[in-house]
Amino acid sequence: MDKIDTIQKLVMVLNFLVPGFIWYSVYSQFVSRREKPFADNAILFVFLSCVNFALWIGPLYFLAIDDIISGHPIKTCFLWFVVLFLSPVVLGLLSGYGSSKDLYFRFLRWCGLNPKHPTPTSWDYLFSDSESKWLIVTFKDGSNVAGYWGENSFASSNPLERDVYLETVWSADGKGKWKETQPNNGILIRADEIRAIEVWNNQETTNGKTKQKTVKHQRRLQGRKRTTRT
Repeated sequence: MDKIDTIQKLVMVLNFLVPGFIWYSVYSQFVSRREKPFADNAILFVFLSCVNFALWIGPLYFLAIDDIISGHPIKTCFLWFVVLFLSPVVLGLLSGYGSSKDLYFRFLRWCGLNPKHPTPTSWDYLFSDSESKWLIVTFKDGSNVAGYWGENSFASSNPLERDVYLETVWSADGKGKWKETQPNNGILIRADEIRAIEVWNNQETTNGKTKQKTVKHQRRLQGRKRTTRT
């Protein structure tokens, strides 16, 4: 009897925690979230699992009454694999991608609502996408360094250890013209040394070449520099 109770408890945990945990884990790969203990997220995992099951109520009901999976253990195992594991992964990908592109946030704003943005800090918002950026980092002592944020750059998402790595260092004259330093090495900057970060959407280099952001990011910045303060 005790073994039966234990198995039933394991099945309950599998059904109402694992799908939500998988969904949230995949979602967190797209959107930076403040880390919380597993126990604090248990209710969220249960809620996400219930949503996942709600999407499958119809198909599971019709499969059961039509005896499509009855007496077919392989089909039954495959179906539960899809419901418990594959479905949460797909839902996590969809919700994570939509949140990273602000699709749901902008839709709710379009509906006249004023929801909280899913990104917890301006640091995470600035560095959460993969779009290239021209940055001027001003330090607490008043000095600054200009650099290019590209596919080989990196910013920490750990709130306790913030830092940013710029793949190339440039010198800026304040009039929109940037000169590449020689030798052109990258630079690692700790967040506790930063006073402000200026973001430029279009810079003219001294060799006549121009590096631009995507049209989407240009619209976001609206042709102006943006400052992020730490």
